[in-house]
Amino acid sequence: MGVSLQDDFDGSTAFNLAARLTRTGLNRHGAEWRTDVQLGTDLLLQSEFYQPFGNGLKYFVAPRLEWQQNNQNVFVDDQDIAQLRTAEGEFGVDVGAELGYIGEFRLGAYSGHGKSRIKIGDPLIPDNRFDIGGVFAQVQIDTYDESRFPRSGLGARLRWDSSLTSLGADQSYDKLAMEALVAWSRGQNTFNAGVSYATTFDDNDLFHEFTPLGGFLRLSGYDVGQISGPHAALGRFIYYRQFGESSNGLFEVPVYLGASAEYGNVWQDRGDVDLGGMLFGGSLFAAFDTYLGAVYFAAGFAEGGEQAFYFSIGSRPR
Repeated sequence: MGVSLQDDFDGSTAFNLAARLTRTGLNRHGAEWRTDVQLGTDLLLQSEFYQPFGNGLKYFVAPRLEWQQNNQNVFVDDQDIAQLRTAEGEFGVDVGAELGYIGEFRLGAYSGHGKSRIKIGDPLIPDNRFDIGGVFAQVQIDTYDESRFPRSGLGARLRWDSSLTSLGADQSYDKLAMEALVAWSRGQNTFNAGVSYATTFDDNDLFHEFTPLGGFLRLSGYDVGQISGPHAALGRFIYYRQFGESSNGLFEVPVYLGASAEYGNVWQDRGDVDLGGMLFGGSLFAAFDTYLGAVYFAAGFAEGGEQAFYFSIGSRPR
């Protein structure tokens, strides 16, 4: 189970309630069925059937279904002109292989449909219906020593998407996305440093395919997805210090106090990508490692006087 709340102190509030159900051992080859549901500002229904096979069951096939709905801001010449409410559903089939105990490699194909409508802006702008389809390749690595508050290790992902009109997409283009975050510690102090970058090859003016930034640890102070574009970059440094240790007491749990500094931006054209044009965001946070999962209270700040409050229970913010 998970809960998240974001408030920008200026009338914009986002609240989500999420749950995950995983069924394991469905057959003698170790099949699993995982379903995620999220209700609130950002709606999500995602279900995947994971079937291992082959020598040592290190290979797998994974058919999946996904439907989501969220808000997205639209920019023209760096000016926010509207906010869209976008719903998108897709079906896909992935195949891949485990990379030992630290990651996996996937190849997949997908197809689906979506619709965007104006939520804030000129009501005369018509609804936009779109089709998606393509193939992707992805490698993902996770060597963290633990999932909630890792003290060492690396999390990284590299993904190539190819949108294909032959699989139903409205537009053909290629997209590359990469991210990495490394953690290391000295005593009770832990440091995280990470970068992420996404870029689209060929022309892409499809708003629903843009890479969003904003939210806790992704330009804190901005709303989730407040800025988006076909090219995006983010660098961040996160620090937290542990106070206390786990014990048998219900309320005796580790407490973490920390801060973050983040630099990033989005661009319409790759030629405009410029480190000098990066925006600054940062946060101060307190977190608790509880029986219900990681609990975060955070205040975020960004350029232009942007600020937001965050509260979450459940998985570690990414």
